[in-house]
Amino acid sequence: MFPKIPERPSPLNVIVFVDGQNFYNDCRKMFGKGETHPHLLGEELCSERFGSDRKLRQVRFYTGIHTPDGNPKMHAYMTRRLEMMKATGVWTFARSLKYSKEWVRNREGGPEFIEITKGREKGVDVRLALDLVWLALAEGFDVAVVVSTDTDLDEAVKDVLELREITGRWLAVENAVCVPPVNPATGRRPPFKRLRSARRLLRIDQEIFDRIRDDTDYWLNDFEEELDEQVEPLSADRGEETGSAELE
Repeated sequence: MFPKIPERPSPLNVIVFVDGQNFYNDCRKMFGKGETHPHLLGEELCSERFGSDRKLRQVRFYTGIHTPDGNPKMHAYMTRRLEMMKATGVWTFARSLKYSKEWVRNREGGPEFIEITKGREKGVDVRLALDLVWLALAEGFDVAVVVSTDTDLDEAVKDVLELREITGRWLAVENAVCVPPVNPATGRRPPFKRLRSARRLLRIDQEIFDRIRDDTDYWLNDFEEELDEQVEPLSADRGEETGSAELE
């Protein structure tokens, strides 16, 4: 006898998990710019384009951040970006980068090799993976959209999908990735990375990117004024959904 297929909820509660650095790099490579508004991304991924009856419950953004001592300018830049995200209702997780010394080839003349300090993310993808599983257990979502091409997350996605068999709940995991334009000569898109464990692919193309791109100048000294100017109309558009990003 076949197991009973769980009933599809209505509406579908959606949480979007954004792997910040990974998504930034993919956008920059594909579209020439990396900064995006995560809350607008969440709204796009819950639009009619990707199906009806989708309700955005939360957008969660995970990133590494330079320390004030390691790179004060980039620390200030990313801190301002995170302030903008929080002001538009996005839940954020930021962990300090770990620094190490490396010898690299000098391409500007002088010594053949030079020593540089490089910052690397540690534990950010692990936090995202843990939250993905924990929120599934806590019935925080019906659909999780993972915005990343980091294949280390495949195992967490598989665990969430296995919970369907254990709990009998209707659960889905989707993967949203940047995609190149269709090649006119072949009528197909060139190859691109994705999480193979996710059952559904959501394509972020140039049209969607143009609607979510973030052109804010986070280097400005008068950033507070720009934050007020941009957040007020965004909050008015979203109404109550711009409140606390914490799940109750």
